[in-house]
Amino acid sequence: MKKFLSILLIMLLMLCDMRVTEAANDASVTYIVKPTLDYGVVLNFHDGFAAVKKNGEYGIIDKTGIEVLPVIYEYVTDFWNEYDDVPVFYEGMARVARFDKNGYMKWGFIEKTDKEVIAPIYNGASNFYDGIAIVNKDGTCCFIDKTGKVIISQISNNYYEVHNYHEGLAAVRKDFKWGYIDKTGKIIILFIYSSVGDFYEGIAPVEENGKWGIIANPLNASEVQKTISNSKNLLFL
Repeated sequence: MKKFLSILLIMLLMLCDMRVTEAANDASVTYIVKPTLDYGVVLNFHDGFAAVKKNGEYGIIDKTGIEVLPVIYEYVTDFWNEYDDVPVFYEGMARVARFDKNGYMKWGFIEKTDKEVIAPIYNGASNFYDGIAIVNKDGTCCFIDKTGKVIISQISNNYYEVHNYHEGLAAVRKDFKWGYIDKTGKIIILFIYSSVGDFYEGIAPVEENGKWGIIANPLNASEVQKTISNSKNLLFL
């Protein structure tokens, strides 16, 4: 009996080995670029581009492995943690940083063509959303467009906290309450909320007196309400 079990075990092991070998032989890999890229780190691709790191500096490559941005920057977009899975470009623009002659890190923006459209002159910068970014220069924050033109100046003098624009509105905090402004700086939603989110798909979460609600974007509230109403009807079909 023991001899029979031993023979059976050997046969099973042989079958397993054959299956693994067959699977390995059947596997094939199509290289777009063979392992020839000399970088310390290559991050995930987003929209056809990936950030790369070499000798402590960053650049960007395309899907063919060509450097579209030379490896000369201290940082590219949000890669403080080189394993963050985030896009390189937001709305066609990527944040880049270099040290100035005094050793201070300055932020600017490039396009996908490798053109540096906004020079690295800012102490800090957000990504572009709704065509607008928040930048900090010498302690003063403002909103700029994709040409570097200031849309709203000295926002840090008026508000304690500022969010990026989403669907035409930016959440801003004055004293201890939040409201929303449009792209001209006009207050659209008054400062009545303890906490808020940004607008996505026409709605945003807001907190008032310890309770949360959901508000429609007043810039297109009727359209949002129509969409939500149609969604409710679909749920009960």
